[in-house]
Amino acid sequence: MAPRLAPHVMNALRLRKEVAALVRSRVENGKELPPPAGLAHVLARLGVVLDRDGPTVPGVRRAARALGAGDLPAAMVLQETRRAAAEGRLGHEWRLPAADALGVLLNVSETERAGLGLKLVGSRDLPAGDRRRAAERARKARTRAEAGATPRHAALSSTKPWEAAGVSRATYFRKQKMNETNSSASPSIIYRRADETVSHAVQIAAAAPDMSPPGRGIRTFEPAPPAPPIRPGGIRDLARRAAIIPHPRILAALKAAREPLTISTIADVADMRRDAVRHAVAEMAAAGLIALRGELAEVSPALTALHGRAAHMPEPSHEIG
Repeated sequence: MAPRLAPHVMNALRLRKEVAALVRSRVENGKELPPPAGLAHVLARLGVVLDRDGPTVPGVRRAARALGAGDLPAAMVLQETRRAAAEGRLGHEWRLPAADALGVLLNVSETERAGLGLKLVGSRDLPAGDRRRAAERARKARTRAEAGATPRHAALSSTKPWEAAGVSRATYFRKQKMNETNSSASPSIIYRRADETVSHAVQIAAAAPDMSPPGRGIRTFEPAPPAPPIRPGGIRDLARRAAIIPHPRILAALKAAREPLTISTIADVADMRRDAVRHAVAEMAAAGLIALRGELAEVSPALTALHGRAAHMPEPSHEIG
């Protein structure tokens, strides 16, 4: 069994095959051959791996003649062989030249590269990144087409038929929906289905047993009368005021104090932020629960009277205050 070639040797052989196909295509079609300097550079790089004696002037010129590129200038070949041999002596690992660099050295266009099916040789006018993105877009377009999707150039967002009709986009789709609804079911079918639904509901209602108590018909409910207005100072007014206390800790701090407290003192006792205490105190003062004199706050007499009345409040009666 023959030994397996190293990967870099395989890449060198593939590159020489593509360069040979490029030169042969240009010779057959009467096109200009690759630039001598670029061809000499590529053949010298290949000679590092493929030639037993390394890159030499006779070997590079012989390889060019074998490809059909004619005789390369000896001085130019010598310069490229020296450069390739110097890289080998420095111990640099041989690597395949970049595809875009090869495309520039050999003067390959994207059309020519795609027509010949070159993989290792790039093009001078389209970088490898752009080629990958274009190939990915083409692959996704094929996938969408196989799935039955509408191509983007034929989509409504691209053709914009509402502009040709002279209407807005919303009006166009609304008319399309109305046309689809009218074409899917005729009016006679719609009316017949509605009549069948109503008659079926009447039959169910007639067959249902009467669940009302004996001697009584269908119960009717009348709307409740509107509630009477709240009397100022009445029970509902006091309860409404007591329900809008923002924070119980503020009220507890004011009740425990025997003298008016400042906003800062209330914030320290209630363990709250000053801006929150200031906002809550303002609301309580507007409701009449706190007497506010500048920065000093204390429980209002109305709130004190409210708690006194709540402690001695009799049983609730049916009379609304």
